[in-house]
Amino acid sequence: MKKFYRLLGIVISSVVLFSGVAFAATSFGNVVVFGDSLSDNGNMYALTGGAVPPSVHAYKGRWSDGPVWVEYLAKYLSVGLIDLAEGGATTGTETSIPVGVQTQVSHFITMASFYPTMISDDTLFVVWAGANNFLSGGTDYSQAANGIGTALDMLAAAGAKHILVANLPNLGATPKLNHFPDLSEGARLLTEAFNATLKGLVDHFQQTNTSISVYYFDVYAMLMDVIADPAYYGFTDVVDAYVNPDDTVNDDGKIYLFWDSVHPTTLAHKLIAKKAADVVDGASSAWYTSSGLLYIPQLFANGFEYNFNVVMEHVIIPSDPENVYFQLKSIEDN
Repeated sequence: MKKFYRLLGIVISSVVLFSGVAFAATSFGNVVVFGDSLSDNGNMYALTGGAVPPSVHAYKGRWSDGPVWVEYLAKYLSVGLIDLAEGGATTGTETSIPVGVQTQVSHFITMASFYPTMISDDTLFVVWAGANNFLSGGTDYSQAANGIGTALDMLAAAGAKHILVANLPNLGATPKLNHFPDLSEGARLLTEAFNATLKGLVDHFQQTNTSISVYYFDVYAMLMDVIADPAYYGFTDVVDAYVNPDDTVNDDGKIYLFWDSVHPTTLAHKLIAKKAADVVDGASSAWYTSSGLLYIPQLFANGFEYNFNVVMEHVIIPSDPENVYFQLKSIEDN
C-alpha cells in the first residue's frame, strides 16, 4: 500500500499547528462483487452441488489453490464481502447458470430493494469480467465492453458511490494460449481492443457521473509486469500451469503464476488484491481534484480548529516512486 508524505519546507515547519495532522483515504464498509471465475469464491460450486469447478485441487470451490483476490481485498480493507460472481459468466444478460454480469447486478438491485442498506455511501462495488466472452471463440469486444458499461449505468441508477472496474489480463499470455504464437498474438490483440473500449466507456461514465468515485484497475499492465520480471514478484514459472489438463499437479517446487490454463494461483490473487487496495486507497476523489491538488477545508491540531484552507501540491520523487508526496503550495484564510 502506498504511503503518503508531506515535504516539510521552511515555511510549513515553522507553523506549529501542522504537527500531528493526519490524512486518511476513503473508508469502506462492504465490498460487493460482480464477475466470473476470477472472483467467484464458491458460488458456482454451490449452485452445481460441487460439480464445478471439477478439479479435485480446487480450494473450496474456487478456481485456484486458495482464496481469490476479492477475499484478500476485503481482508485488506477490513470490510464485509458480498460476492455474486459466477464462474463462466460473461458480461451479458444470461439468466441461466452462470448468469451474466448484467443479470448479477439486476439480481442484487432487486435484493437491495428489500434491504436498502446494502447500497450505502461506503459500499465499494467491483465489476470484473469479459474473458468468457472470448475464451469460447467470441470476438465481439465492443459488445463485451458495452455489457460492463450497462452494468455501471445500472449501479449508478441504484445509488452506487464507489465502483472499481478492472480490465482484462492478456489472454494470450495464459497457458491455454501462450504455447501457440499465432493464437497468443490474436488473443493479445483482442484483449487490448476490449481494454481500450472499456477504458473509453469508463472514462465517459466517470465524466457523466461526477458524484461517483470510479477506480480503474489496470490488471493487464500489472500482470505483464509480473511476467516480465517474475522473480521480483516471487514467481519462478509464469508460463505453465500448476494443474495439468488431466488434473494432475506439478509438485516440482516451482512457484506458479497460473493455477490452471487460465486462472491465477492464490499467490497471484493476493498480489492482485494488494494492487487493487492501492488503487482504491490512493485514488479517491476525496483526495484529488482535477488539478491534482489536495484541499483541506479545515485543520485540527492539538484539539483546536484552525480556519485555514491549505493547498498541498502532489509531487513525484524519482528516487521513491512507490510513495506519494505532497508539498505545501499555499495557506489561505478560510
